[in-house]
Amino acid sequence: DQPNGDGVKPLNDKALDPRNTLLGKTQRGMAESMLMGKPVIATGYSGNLDFMTTDTAKLVPYRLIPIASESTINNPYPKGCLWADAEGDAAAAMMRELANDPQAAQELGRRAQAFARERLSPDGYSRRLCERLDAIRKSDCR
Repeated sequence: DQPNGDGVKPLNDKALDPRNTLLGKTQRGMAESMLMGKPVIATGYSGNLDFMTTDTAKLVPYRLIPIASESTINNPYPKGCLWADAEGDAAAAMMRELANDPQAAQELGRRAQAFARERLSPDGYSRRLCERLDAIRKSDCR
């Protein structure tokens, strides 16, 4: 593939799925991409960190900003809540990095897939849940 005018090689369907990265889409889409072995770029904040690490995804830096408007059907968060505003330049650099180094993108996808299969499987989830319950039972915080 030849780079376009920005010096970025076009992405094919086997390389990267940018739709579920920084757009506040569901975590399910990111997890599914990881399970398929695709590299994922996501904001380094919130629930996706339950199944992503810096070794298994490109985590975009962010700054927390207050939501300025009242909630609507398209914005379910109340005014004043904090939103993790991803740094667009950093995200673009990560996309270029993966697009220009397919081998690194594939390796990230492989690590993501192995991690997600263990972390999101029923056995993996049950094991972590039992470990957490055991820790709570053994704690002095009753």
